[in-house]
Amino acid sequence: MKRTRRFRLPQGPRGTLLLVGTAVGVGIASLAGFAVGAKWFTEERATTRKTLLSAENAIKQINGLQPTREKLERDLKSVVNRTFGPDQAATDSALRSRLNRIGEEIRLSDLRVATGTPTMRTSPAKRLLPKVKDQRYYDDFVEVPATITGSGTLEQALRLVHRIEVEPWLKRIDSVGLEEEKDGERIKVTVKLTTIFLPDQKGTADLRPSDADLERFERLRPIVLANPFRVPTPPKPQPTAVAADPAPPPPPAPAGFPYDQWLVTSLVSGPLGPEAWLRNATTGETRVVTPGQAIGEAIFVDFDVDIAQFRQGDASFRVQIGRPLTDRQS
Repeated sequence: MKRTRRFRLPQGPRGTLLLVGTAVGVGIASLAGFAVGAKWFTEERATTRKTLLSAENAIKQINGLQPTREKLERDLKSVVNRTFGPDQAATDSALRSRLNRIGEEIRLSDLRVATGTPTMRTSPAKRLLPKVKDQRYYDDFVEVPATITGSGTLEQALRLVHRIEVEPWLKRIDSVGLEEEKDGERIKVTVKLTTIFLPDQKGTADLRPSDADLERFERLRPIVLANPFRVPTPPKPQPTAVAADPAPPPPPAPAGFPYDQWLVTSLVSGPLGPEAWLRNATTGETRVVTPGQAIGEAIFVDFDVDIAQFRQGDASFRVQIGRPLTDRQS
């Protein structure tokens, strides 16, 4: 016959404390067992938590870049709107048509337009981003070269360059050539340029210059008026100068008066007008004559700085200060 042992919990405060302590111990043991089972304190959990935090930070950064992405999309759209089309065929056709229309509006003669081989430009991101199966993912834009040539006046040639410059579609003017024709009255102009398109991106903007942009051509008006290409007109031949008849020789000093002894010593402006002072080198005699007075048959007329002017009969002669009246000049 089996005996059953019965335990009786202590009654009163001691029994209550024992019951609470037992419950707390069982709870702590259960929590520890769950923590071990859930790997709270293992390296694997720490790694997982770190990965989770990194993912959360990445999501926050992406959300913060949303305004920047929207701005980039707007900027990209503004670039696309300044292109002719989404592919080579559309761009080539529109570019040829536009250049021909510009040349016809300016009325260039011998107008020719040609386009070249397109060149694909790859995004620099290809060196940074992971490899992808479709390499076209890195295609950034395509360059399309073109050349327009024509002949006209200097104003027409400069209008062509100005018109291409103010056209709103994207382009780069690579070179401008101006070649003189017909002594500079006509100019052969050649403009080489490059435009672009973004594959599969089609714009919607109206690619026409404004009236204000077209009126800016007037800043080139001084060059048009000067026309540095014009060959100067050769000067008209001057008529051959006819040698003038030599002046008649001064009249010789008549015999009978000692003109060779009388020297012009001074020329002054006196109270009565010009005066010529003379002195006889042999006798020392002096005389002063005014216009209309004579010495011998030589009548004093006037003087010019240091030269006295005389008249004798129908002829005139001059004598320099310090010279005798026989040393005459016509």
